[in-house]
Amino acid sequence: MRTQVLNWLKNPDRCYADGVLLFEAIASDDYKSRYLDYFKKKTDINMLISKIRALLPSVPESEKTIPEQPEIIISKTVRPENIPAEKQPFYDRITEIRPLQASLHSELSIEANPSKRKVIVEDLLSLESERHEMWQKIDAKEESLVPGSEENPLERGARLMKRQKQLKQNIARGKCSPEKLCRYEAELASINDELKL
Repeated sequence: MRTQVLNWLKNPDRCYADGVLLFEAIASDDYKSRYLDYFKKKTDINMLISKIRALLPSVPESEKTIPEQPEIIISKTVRPENIPAEKQPFYDRITEIRPLQASLHSELSIEANPSKRKVIVEDLLSLESERHEMWQKIDAKEESLVPGSEENPLERGARLMKRQKQLKQNIARGKCSPEKLCRYEAELASINDELKL
């Protein structure tokens, strides 16, 4: 656990949600009652880092670790009335996934059993992956339907480099399933090839 806390503190691209889970795992009940709700409702990374650093001397060297939080993929804003009929099933599935994710996040915030938390995190990862896939289908259809809608090369390069960085971090962490790791590696190889052109 101590190694996991130190790695999170050292990582400049640290995940806020992972930090909240670490805080929850290492803080005393009194500390949790004072700060946990605040950290779950607000994104105050500086205060979270400060509180975790203060708790570091009391963190044991045990092998116990917390499950990694699902990667958050931010999608562009789309107005429902602007979705063409042929894209509607993809968008409908996205709207079905959102409440399921919200429900699972609520369960995760109150579940104390580590094995049950792991199952909830895996379900969240699966839903997030499916949601991302639906957005990709919407975007791919949009590109094929709109003539001359090719992405600006500079914007595409910047987007690919950002995704490349995310994939490298996910692979380096090595905490995902073998199937997901294969997908990450394949996507990274494809991006690397495209960026070489």
